[in-house]
Amino acid sequence: MIDLWRSSWKKIRWYRGVVILLWVSTWVFSFPVFIYMQASLSRLAKTNVPAEWLQSFVFTYLTEFISDDPAFLGLLFAWVLFLSVMYFLINIFLTGGIIGVVTHSNPGGNTPFEWSFFWASAKKFMLRFFLLSLVTGAMMLIPMALMAFGTPGIVLTLLAWFFWVMVSDMSKIRIASLDIGLARSFFDAIRLVIKNLFPLLGLYCLNLIPLLAIFVVWWWVDAMINANSAVKMAIIYGSHQLLIIMRAVVRIQIFDMLAIFHKLKCHKPEISLVEGETTLKVHKITS
Repeated sequence: MIDLWRSSWKKIRWYRGVVILLWVSTWVFSFPVFIYMQASLSRLAKTNVPAEWLQSFVFTYLTEFISDDPAFLGLLFAWVLFLSVMYFLINIFLTGGIIGVVTHSNPGGNTPFEWSFFWASAKKFMLRFFLLSLVTGAMMLIPMALMAFGTPGIVLTLLAWFFWVMVSDMSKIRIASLDIGLARSFFDAIRLVIKNLFPLLGLYCLNLIPLLAIFVVWWWVDAMINANSAVKMAIIYGSHQLLIIMRAVVRIQIFDMLAIFHKLKCHKPEISLVEGETTLKVHKITS
């Protein structure tokens, strides 16, 4: 598993265009909310609230602002809901492209990244990945009943969510690798995850290390540097952007490692994503 992780880091430069695409998509869907909140909260600039918030966040000021402008919360909720749904759909679409590439290409080689293949994969798997997301979401709702039992129930719920995330990811790999239906891929993925639970847990934990490291840096900066420091603001902003980029990198790495893991465990023949008269070049996966 360590070798797979190291190999995925060596390949990430080959995916740099996808990393940039994921980073830009996050900005596109978050920027309208930022603009709306900046415009709505601009009238607080003439008060002493911003200066006090630099020292410590006072939630009362925000509640008073909302009570004075009831439309603010409603419009904000509408913006967030609309953009969240759109981001959810775009995320599924891009995931299809990523998984199509990691399951049918030779990352890190001399072959250039094939964007036509990426977009064709995204289009091909969009519907099945969307339905899979709905099924996974429904399965993740079931263990929420355990939260009524306090801390042990919350821990079990989180573990169950993690399990269904692994099942969902493995199911996507099987759909793209074998071009099979949703039901078959989902139940096969459950079997594979249960059978290889600890190696897969190690795979995910290894890839979460960079995200954890960035969070630790953010926490240290927040605790050690004064809130009104321009250096702190710059470090926090930089850490946030790095976190977005690293999240994209980790997402690609997990799918890349799962694709190789699936190939090694299942030894299934590869299929072509070509439909109709469209011809796309498919590369054999190598570990």
